[in-house]
Amino acid sequence: MSGAQPDKVIEALNSIDRKWTEMEDPREFVDSPVSLSTSQLNERKDIIYGIATELLPSIQKQLDNLTKKLGLGPFARNPIPQLGDTQEVVSKLALILDRTDDCIVSLAPDVWDGTGSVTDVDQDYGVMKRIRCNSLFRQFRDLLEDDMHKLIGACIEHIEYFRSGQFHRDQEVIKANDNYLGSPQPYPSPHPAGRNIVQFAGSCREEIDTMIDICTRSDLAFLQIGFKWVASRIDQSLVQIGERLSAEKGQLIDRVDRAADGPPDVNANALQEVDPNGPPEPNPPEPISVRSEVIPLLRMAIPVCKLVRIFLHRLLNKPSATQIRLGDQLSSVDMYCLKKSVETVHVKLQDIVETLCSMYDQDRLVQTAFVLEKWPRSITMQLNYVIVLFSLYHIPSSARSAAPPSARIFKPLFYSLQCQLFVATRNFRTQAIRLLRLRGNQEDPELEEELQDEAEVINFEGLEGPDFLDGDE
Repeated sequence: MSGAQPDKVIEALNSIDRKWTEMEDPREFVDSPVSLSTSQLNERKDIIYGIATELLPSIQKQLDNLTKKLGLGPFARNPIPQLGDTQEVVSKLALILDRTDDCIVSLAPDVWDGTGSVTDVDQDYGVMKRIRCNSLFRQFRDLLEDDMHKLIGACIEHIEYFRSGQFHRDQEVIKANDNYLGSPQPYPSPHPAGRNIVQFAGSCREEIDTMIDICTRSDLAFLQIGFKWVASRIDQSLVQIGERLSAEKGQLIDRVDRAADGPPDVNANALQEVDPNGPPEPNPPEPISVRSEVIPLLRMAIPVCKLVRIFLHRLLNKPSATQIRLGDQLSSVDMYCLKKSVETVHVKLQDIVETLCSMYDQDRLVQTAFVLEKWPRSITMQLNYVIVLFSLYHIPSSARSAAPPSARIFKPLFYSLQCQLFVATRNFRTQAIRLLRLRGNQEDPELEEELQDEAEVINFEGLEGPDFLDGDE
């Protein structure tokens, strides 16, 4: 040990952890935001610039130092933890975290969720828009309460491993094996705390990179942070569908094999036995299986997920740079609505997939009726809203065109996609209605009429082909 006792380092780490896991939100909640003067705006822009260029990178640096002083990571010179240096790093980290939190809170000391009648309160605030300040605060607190909490726990576990003496015994075995010419002893398994420290420190650095992006990115790039996350979650939903379909395929093969083996043998004597208390009560009827109706719905959910993913990719500069260009004139209300619409699409699509993947018999039809009937249509409505709002704030390029942006840019990007998504969701809802009739073997004339009205909105001739099922952008 060098310079410090393990107890002191552990107490310093616990002190940081207790403070931030028990810290409450110090900001005041308000119904309507207060406008900032020019001097206030400039002052806070300087603060957010300092957060992005000084404070957040300093936290990353101290995390690297913490890993290195514990003898871990690619830049550690000595595998033995340097506890004196570690305690100094922990003290510096605590001070920087305090200072960063104070600065983030000062950017927006009151909380406004972006809703309400005031739509242009911060339209020209640039990086100082309320939605950015709120996101930065929430991201920083989540970092402290989640990844930083896990990192501190792993550090304490690693120091306990060092204090117990097992670390030195393992190092002696490794050193002896390196110098031994005969058959070496089995190498000790690496303690999991060291691996966890490297992993959690890396996660913290990634979260801090996201916070720097929040401070510096354009409005479109800020929104794309959430769009990218939703696109990754849709990928997981597609994996979930594939796993359920694979499981159903395996069960079908098992049923075919059992049928080929013939009926099971029955003991004839057992059939002649009579219960003196009378015949047993009949077992309650088993729930009616709906597997045969659910599987087509799962397959129909695949193109819906893929089309939504393509939609998001076109907002994420994939496969090539998008033609959509937004200035900094979106207010927090508009940005909040765009963000919320895409999140709503993700939530409803995820609920549809999870509902189908967990449905095996008729018992769940009543609880899931609303999800399968209404939410597919809501997905298309939310994405249409995103397109409309983007087209309103689009900034044309220097090469002016006679055609408006809605016809020149947004129609080529999204019109065909909208039509295909409309068809995919309509087909899904038609199949869902067939499934839901099993509740009482009754037709729903209201839903039938609604589907017929939808089919007459757009001429889908030539758009119902499966060309979008095999690939993605």
